[in-house]
Amino acid sequence: MTILADLLVPFCDASSLSIKDVSRTVKKRFVVSISFVDNAMLHQCLFKDQYLDWNGVREYLQDITYTIPEWVQMLRILDFVQEIHPSTEAAEVIATTLAGVKVSATQTNRLNPIESLRLCFAKVKISPSWDLLCKAFVACNLLDIDQFQILLALFGEYTNHSMVEARELVRFMASCKHTKTEYTDSFAAIMDDSRCQVRSHAVIQSLKKRDDLREARQNDAILSGSAFRKPSLTQILESKSLREGAKHPSR
Repeated sequence: MTILADLLVPFCDASSLSIKDVSRTVKKRFVVSISFVDNAMLHQCLFKDQYLDWNGVREYLQDITYTIPEWVQMLRILDFVQEIHPSTEAAEVIATTLAGVKVSATQTNRLNPIESLRLCFAKVKISPSWDLLCKAFVACNLLDIDQFQILLALFGEYTNHSMVEARELVRFMASCKHTKTEYTDSFAAIMDDSRCQVRSHAVIQSLKKRDDLREARQNDAILSGSAFRKPSLTQILESKSLREGAKHPSR
């Protein structure tokens, strides 16, 4: 399957990145498409002083939009580990909500963006894994994404939760209010190399498949072209000479 290579190679071309640096390239593709953050600051936090052609990125993003299945393919090669546990206060609020007890707005005002998303899940009686929580956090904050549709896709991929739960989750998420700095800090924390691992082998296999298909097409084009090419006089004479030689073998 070449989909990962097909998604990443044009991005590398536009942003002057090397596709050989697979892990960083995958993360950077997410970094430039996350909304509600300072993208340049997030890039600096994760990839200190590394070059990125931001003008090329902006032009690329104007022309290219991933579909939800394509984003799910990209999310599939991320693994979030080393869980950041909520503060004691936040954990109590989340546990209380999960038990069906209402909490006051004052209690939720001091939550960070990740804790707020945990609380939204608690309101629909879901206690997500750390990996799913982070994937949902990334997915629902992508540029121009339909949050409901991508949550449905994630639920279908990783859980058995329903459409109703996805719709309710989106409704609760709309009430989460945080600053751009808070979102930037949260993404920097979960996408750090210690907490976000990339399944680089999947991308490498996709790149190899893409190269193999390209080579096969080139060979087919060469063979097809030679089949319709008119033979030269030299080739005709050589063929005639070979045929006559075959009819009159030397003794």
